[in-house]
Amino acid sequence: MKIAEATILVVDDEPIVNLTMSLLLQQTGATVLRAENGAEAFEHLTRTAVDVMICDGNMPVMDGMTLLNILHADGRTVPTLLFVSGMGQEDATVLQPVGVRRLLTKPIQPAALLAAVSAVLADIPAR
Repeated sequence: MKIAEATILVVDDEPIVNLTMSLLLQQTGATVLRAENGAEAFEHLTRTAVDVMICDGNMPVMDGMTLLNILHADGRTVPTLLFVSGMGQEDATVLQPVGVRRLLTKPIQPAALLAAVSAVLADIPAR
């Protein structure tokens, strides 16, 4: 799947980071949803199917790992790129089952973000 065909959920509590990532992805043609924390993201995910989620690991209200664990406990996973700055490094045996496909650190360059999203989407069959 190409970015232009994808629905992507951006979850980050830093407004400028959230907006910047969202605008970058929208410029590629992606449909982009935005949330400021895991609780807002969960609400989006109950209403809308997303192809990939870009999620900050460290946020108020509900952090990224809590969101991923709740989804997993509910029998759902979303291919996720997880920002890990400010949180402990989890190992792959914990991350893969809950949907994490790539770990990212901030700041991330636009080209690196697009490359990471493309790599995750390449493993998803087109709709």
